[in-house]
Amino acid sequence: MRKIQFLIMIVVCAGLLGSHRADAGEGGRLRRFESQTAAKRPPRVSNPQPVSAPSKNEEPSVMDELLLDLFVRPLAFGMLAGGAYGLELSGNRMAGDPIFPLARLDAGVQYISSDITAYGYGVELGQAIIAADFRHTYYNDRLFDDTLHFYQFHALYRMGFGPRVETNLALGGMWLRGEESASAFSVGLPVRYWPSRRLGAEVRPMFGFFEAGTLYDLEAGFLLRYEHGALRLGYRWVESQGERLSGPRIGFSFRF
Repeated sequence: MRKIQFLIMIVVCAGLLGSHRADAGEGGRLRRFESQTAAKRPPRVSNPQPVSAPSKNEEPSVMDELLLDLFVRPLAFGMLAGGAYGLELSGNRMAGDPIFPLARLDAGVQYISSDITAYGYGVELGQAIIAADFRHTYYNDRLFDDTLHFYQFHALYRMGFGPRVETNLALGGMWLRGEESASAFSVGLPVRYWPSRRLGAEVRPMFGFFEAGTLYDLEAGFLLRYEHGALRLGYRWVESQGERLSGPRIGFSFRF
């Protein structure tokens, strides 16, 4: 039995060493993530084709009408209704309430691997249904002595759907700064739900449209609230071109 355990330990250790050597040959996870995201697409070569002018009498197709009826019009109505209800909620909120904050400060740490840790903070400032959000994540790879900064800035249109639900339409940009640099337009739709005064849940999907492709940043977690503060327990998943930086995250949040 001891021999079997010893062999298992050897196999596990060999696998770990092999993974580290593979990372060493490829420059580490942070460097691969950065280089994949900052990669430039080769210029497209195309043969321009003559485009005929649309007929003035051309009518919308059935699919166009279906798209308008099922998605565009309900979305526009929902945004208007959510904004109107958000104005009502924000006018009645008390200091420290979890939704529609005047100011919010987040800070946390994320475990990605035994060698990579991420530290981040975020600031949100707003009035009623309009706000601005800034976030900075600092990734540190101790094995390869590599670092990466990930910045996000978004304007928020905050909507209310019931007294316990807040949804934000986020429009802005993302920036990566390390050995290479890249920036992109980004959108998102964070959702906050508070079933009780002490317990909340938050999902924050963000999408950055870099030249190399789309970067996906998804964070989900629970919040345990006390007065103006809350303990955050969740998971963050960031992926770009097949390279992933993900892991559990713990932090604190303060609202005013």
